[in-house]
Amino acid sequence: MSKRKIYVLSRVPNLGHQLTDALKDDASVVEITAKFTTHGDEPTIKPEVVQMLQNAEILITDTDILKDVLYELPNMKWVQLTWAGVDRLLPHLDRSKPPPTYTITRAFCFGILMAEYVVAGIVNIERGLYSYYDLQKKKEWLHHGSLQFRTLSDLTVGILGAGVIGQEIASTLKRFGTAVHGLARRRRSLEELTRSSFDMIHSELSELLKNSDYIVNALPSTPNTTGMLNGEVLRNCQKKPVLINIGRGTIISEESIIEALKWSP
Repeated sequence: MSKRKIYVLSRVPNLGHQLTDALKDDASVVEITAKFTTHGDEPTIKPEVVQMLQNAEILITDTDILKDVLYELPNMKWVQLTWAGVDRLLPHLDRSKPPPTYTITRAFCFGILMAEYVVAGIVNIERGLYSYYDLQKKKEWLHHGSLQFRTLSDLTVGILGAGVIGQEIASTLKRFGTAVHGLARRRRSLEELTRSSFDMIHSELSELLKNSDYIVNALPSTPNTTGMLNGEVLRNCQKKPVLINIGRGTIISEESIIEALKWSP
Protein backbone atom coordinates (compact mmCIF):
# COMPACT_ATOMS: atom_id res chain seq x y z
CA MET A 1 0.00 0.00 0.00
CA SER A 2 1.49 3.34 -1.08
CA LYS A 3 1.96 6.06 1.48
CA ARG A 4 -0.41 9.01 1.47
CA LYS A 5 1.13 12.16 -0.04
CA ILE A 6 0.99 15.46 1.81
CA TYR A 7 1.80 18.47 -0.34
CA VAL A 8 3.44 21.51 1.26
CA LEU A 9 3.16 24.90 -0.46
CA SER A 10 4.20 27.56 2.02
CA ARG A 11 6.49 30.47 2.75
CA VAL A 12 7.16 29.08 6.24
CA PRO A 13 10.87 28.14 6.30
CA ASN A 14 11.75 24.43 6.62
CA LEU A 15 8.10 23.41 7.04
CA GLY A 16 8.49 20.41 4.73
CA HIS A 17 11.56 19.11 6.56
CA GLN A 18 9.89 19.51 9.96
CA LEU A 19 6.79 17.71 8.77
CA THR A 20 8.89 14.86 7.34
CA ASP A 21 10.69 14.45 10.68
CA ALA A 22 7.40 14.48 12.59
CA LEU A 23 5.59 12.00 10.35
CA LYS A 24 8.56 9.69 9.85
CA ASP A 25 7.27 6.90 7.60
CA ASP A 26 3.56 7.52 8.08
CA ALA A 27 3.23 9.68 4.95
CA SER A 28 5.21 11.05 2.04
CA VAL A 29 5.82 14.82 2.17
CA VAL A 30 6.03 16.62 -1.17
CA GLU A 31 7.36 20.15 -0.70
CA ILE A 32 6.87 22.38 -3.71
CA THR A 33 9.72 24.85 -4.28
CA ALA A 34 10.20 27.65 -6.84
CA LYS A 35 6.53 28.45 -6.34
CA PHE A 36 6.13 31.99 -7.62
CA THR A 37 6.80 34.34 -10.45
CA THR A 38 6.69 38.06 -9.73
CA HIS A 39 4.97 40.72 -11.80
CA GLY A 40 4.98 44.03 -9.99
CA ASP A 41 4.47 43.78 -6.23
CA GLU A 42 2.22 40.71 -6.15
CA PRO A 43 3.80 37.25 -6.59
CA THR A 44 1.81 34.82 -8.73
CA ILE A 45 1.79 31.05 -8.41
CA LYS A 46 3.46 29.43 -11.39
CA PRO A 47 1.15 27.42 -13.71
CA GLU A 48 3.28 24.30 -13.27
CA VAL A 49 2.67 24.47 -9.51
CA VAL A 50 -1.10 24.56 -10.06
CA GLN A 51 -0.68 21.57 -12.38
CA MET A 52 1.20 19.64 -9.67
CA LEU A 53 -1.73 20.14 -7.31
CA GLN A 54 -4.37 18.69 -9.64
CA ASN A 55 -4.10 15.22 -8.08
CA ALA A 56 -3.31 16.37 -4.54
CA GLU A 57 -5.66 15.31 -1.76
CA ILE A 58 -3.93 16.89 1.25
CA LEU A 59 -2.27 20.30 1.19
CA ILE A 60 -0.58 22.43 3.84
CA THR A 61 -0.40 26.03 2.69
CA ASP A 62 -0.64 29.71 3.64
CA THR A 63 -3.89 31.65 3.43
CA ASP A 64 -2.55 34.11 0.88
CA ILE A 65 -1.48 31.20 -1.34
CA LEU A 66 -4.73 29.27 -1.06
CA LYS A 67 -6.70 32.28 -2.27
CA ASP A 68 -5.06 31.91 -5.70
CA VAL A 69 -5.86 28.21 -6.13
CA LEU A 70 -9.08 28.00 -4.13
CA TYR A 71 -11.17 26.76 -7.06
CA GLU A 72 -8.40 24.85 -8.86
CA LEU A 73 -8.03 21.78 -6.63
CA PRO A 74 -10.38 19.15 -8.13
CA ASN A 75 -9.21 16.18 -6.03
CA MET A 76 -8.49 17.98 -2.79
CA LYS A 77 -9.95 16.54 0.43
CA TRP A 78 -8.24 18.57 3.14
CA VAL A 79 -6.34 21.88 3.25
CA GLN A 80 -4.52 22.78 6.46
CA LEU A 81 -3.67 26.49 6.75
CA THR A 82 -0.53 27.69 8.47
CA TRP A 83 -2.22 30.74 10.02
CA ALA A 84 -5.37 31.42 12.01
CA GLY A 85 -6.72 34.49 10.20
CA VAL A 86 -9.17 34.32 7.29
CA ASP A 87 -9.25 37.97 6.22
CA ARG A 88 -6.96 37.37 3.23
CA LEU A 89 -9.14 34.53 2.01
CA LEU A 90 -12.67 35.91 2.38
CA PRO A 91 -12.44 38.61 -0.35
CA HIS A 92 -11.59 35.88 -2.88
CA LEU A 93 -14.69 33.76 -2.28
CA ASP A 94 -16.76 33.78 -5.46
CA ARG A 95 -20.45 33.51 -4.56
CA SER A 96 -21.29 32.71 -8.18
CA LYS A 97 -19.33 29.44 -7.98
CA PRO A 98 -20.09 26.32 -5.97
CA PRO A 99 -18.10 26.35 -2.72
CA PRO A 100 -15.01 24.12 -2.48
CA THR A 101 -15.96 20.58 -1.45
CA TYR A 102 -12.80 19.99 0.58
CA THR A 103 -12.30 20.73 4.27
CA ILE A 104 -10.27 23.79 5.26
CA THR A 105 -8.86 23.93 8.79
CA ARG A 106 -7.00 26.86 10.32
CA ALA A 107 -3.90 26.64 12.49
CA PHE A 108 -4.89 26.13 16.14
CA CYS A 109 -1.39 25.99 17.57
CA PHE A 110 -1.52 29.68 18.49
CA GLY A 111 -3.96 29.19 21.38
CA ILE A 112 -1.42 28.59 24.15
CA LEU A 113 0.88 31.31 22.75
CA MET A 114 -1.95 33.84 22.82
CA ALA A 115 -3.04 32.69 26.27
CA GLU A 116 0.48 33.25 27.66
CA TYR A 117 0.58 36.68 26.00
CA VAL A 118 -2.73 37.68 27.62
CA VAL A 119 -1.70 36.48 31.10
CA ALA A 120 1.66 38.28 30.79
CA GLY A 121 -0.06 41.48 29.69
CA ILE A 122 -2.53 41.43 32.59
CA VAL A 123 0.18 40.73 35.20
CA ASN A 124 2.43 43.44 33.77
CA ILE A 125 -0.36 46.01 33.97
CA GLU A 126 -1.68 45.01 37.39
CA ARG A 127 1.78 44.89 39.00
CA GLY A 128 3.01 48.04 37.25
CA LEU A 129 5.92 46.12 35.72
CA TYR A 130 6.12 48.42 32.71
CA SER A 131 6.92 51.29 35.07
CA TYR A 132 9.48 49.19 36.92
CA TYR A 133 11.14 48.37 33.61
CA ASP A 134 11.44 52.08 32.78
CA LEU A 135 12.96 52.71 36.20
CA GLN A 136 15.36 49.81 35.72
CA LYS A 137 16.61 51.31 32.46
CA LYS A 138 17.18 54.61 34.28
CA LYS A 139 18.95 52.73 37.11
CA GLU A 140 16.50 54.20 39.61
CA TRP A 141 15.09 52.34 42.62
CA LEU A 142 11.56 52.96 43.84
CA HIS A 143 11.69 52.36 47.58
CA HIS A 144 7.96 52.38 48.24
CA GLY A 145 6.24 50.65 45.34
CA SER A 146 2.50 50.20 45.52
CA LEU A 147 1.18 46.90 46.84
CA GLN A 148 -2.37 47.82 45.86
CA PHE A 149 -2.71 45.52 42.88
CA ARG A 150 -5.28 42.97 41.82
CA THR A 151 -4.45 39.31 41.30
CA LEU A 152 -5.84 37.29 38.42
CA SER A 153 -8.40 35.76 40.78
CA ASP A 154 -9.78 39.26 41.49
CA LEU A 155 -10.58 39.94 37.84
CA THR A 156 -13.32 39.33 35.31
CA VAL A 157 -12.03 38.97 31.76
CA GLY A 158 -14.30 39.21 28.73
CA ILE A 159 -13.09 37.40 25.61
CA LEU A 160 -14.47 38.40 22.23
CA GLY A 161 -14.53 35.06 20.45
CA ALA A 162 -15.29 31.69 22.05
CA GLY A 163 -13.57 29.52 19.44
CA VAL A 164 -10.42 27.44 19.81
CA ILE A 165 -8.12 30.36 20.68
CA GLY A 166 -10.67 32.02 22.96
CA GLN A 167 -11.26 28.70 24.71
CA GLU A 168 -7.52 28.22 25.30
CA ILE A 169 -7.25 31.70 26.82
CA ALA A 170 -10.27 31.02 29.02
CA SER A 171 -8.86 27.67 30.15
CA THR A 172 -5.54 29.25 31.10
CA LEU A 173 -7.14 32.12 33.01
CA LYS A 174 -9.45 29.75 34.89
CA ARG A 175 -6.41 27.98 36.34
CA PHE A 176 -5.61 31.26 38.10
CA GLY A 177 -9.16 31.68 39.39
CA THR A 178 -10.21 34.38 36.93
CA ALA A 179 -13.89 34.81 36.11
CA VAL A 180 -14.10 34.47 32.32
CA HIS A 181 -16.95 35.58 30.09
CA GLY A 182 -17.07 34.99 26.34
CA LEU A 183 -18.87 36.51 23.37
CA ALA A 184 -20.18 34.29 20.57
CA ARG A 185 -22.77 34.67 17.82
CA ARG A 186 -24.43 31.40 18.74
CA ARG A 187 -25.97 30.77 22.12
CA ARG A 188 -24.45 27.76 23.88
CA SER A 189 -26.50 25.07 25.53
CA LEU A 190 -26.00 24.37 29.23
CA GLU A 191 -24.12 21.20 28.31
CA GLU A 192 -21.76 23.09 25.95
CA LEU A 193 -21.16 25.79 28.55
CA THR A 194 -20.40 23.16 31.20
CA ARG A 195 -17.80 21.55 28.93
CA SER A 196 -16.15 24.91 28.19
CA SER A 197 -13.90 26.98 30.45
CA PHE A 198 -16.20 30.01 30.31
CA ASP A 199 -18.33 31.00 33.27
CA MET A 200 -20.77 32.59 30.84
CA ILE A 201 -21.02 33.07 27.08
CA HIS A 202 -22.95 36.13 25.92
CA SER A 203 -24.58 36.78 22.58
CA GLU A 204 -24.93 40.50 23.38
CA LEU A 205 -21.73 42.58 23.41
CA SER A 206 -23.10 45.13 25.88
CA GLU A 207 -23.59 42.46 28.56
CA LEU A 208 -19.97 41.31 28.30
CA LEU A 209 -18.56 44.85 28.31
CA LYS A 210 -20.28 46.03 31.48
CA ASN A 211 -18.84 43.20 33.62
CA SER A 212 -15.25 43.11 32.34
CA ASP A 213 -12.05 44.36 33.96
CA TYR A 214 -10.17 43.30 30.82
CA ILE A 215 -11.47 42.83 27.28
CA VAL A 216 -9.53 40.44 25.05
CA ASN A 217 -10.25 40.55 21.33
CA ALA A 218 -9.58 37.18 19.72
CA LEU A 219 -11.80 37.67 16.67
CA PRO A 220 -10.77 37.44 13.02
CA SER A 221 -11.41 40.30 10.59
CA THR A 222 -14.70 39.64 8.82
CA PRO A 223 -17.56 41.89 7.65
CA ASN A 224 -19.35 41.05 10.92
CA THR A 225 -16.45 41.96 13.22
CA THR A 226 -15.05 45.05 11.47
CA GLY A 227 -15.87 48.11 13.56
CA MET A 228 -17.54 46.04 16.30
CA LEU A 229 -16.16 48.35 19.01
CA ASN A 230 -16.59 51.59 17.04
CA GLY A 231 -18.84 54.48 17.97
CA GLU A 232 -20.27 54.58 21.48
CA VAL A 233 -20.24 50.81 22.07
CA LEU A 234 -17.54 51.11 24.73
CA ARG A 235 -19.82 53.34 26.80
CA ASN A 236 -21.36 50.08 28.00
CA CYS A 237 -18.16 49.49 29.98
CA GLN A 238 -18.67 50.16 33.69
CA LYS A 239 -15.28 49.15 35.11
CA LYS A 240 -12.82 51.11 32.91
CA PRO A 241 -11.44 47.92 31.39
CA VAL A 242 -8.13 47.40 29.61
CA LEU A 243 -8.37 46.24 25.98
CA ILE A 244 -5.89 43.56 24.91
CA ASN A 245 -6.13 43.05 21.16
CA ILE A 246 -4.68 39.77 19.88
CA GLY A 247 -7.11 39.66 16.94
CA ARG A 248 -7.29 42.01 14.00
CA GLY A 249 -7.08 45.78 14.41
CA THR A 250 -10.16 46.32 12.25
CA ILE A 251 -12.39 45.67 15.26
CA ILE A 252 -12.01 49.31 16.32
CA SER A 253 -10.94 52.53 14.62
CA GLU A 254 -8.27 54.84 15.97
CA GLU A 255 -10.88 57.59 16.35
CA SER A 256 -13.08 55.34 18.50
CA ILE A 257 -10.11 54.44 20.71
CA ILE A 258 -9.36 58.13 21.28
CA GLU A 259 -13.00 58.91 22.08
CA ALA A 260 -13.21 55.98 24.50
CA LEU A 261 -10.08 57.20 26.31
CA LYS A 262 -11.55 60.70 26.60
CA TRP A 263 -14.87 59.49 27.93
CA SER A 264 -15.17 58.59 31.60
CA PRO A 265 -18.28 57.23 33.35
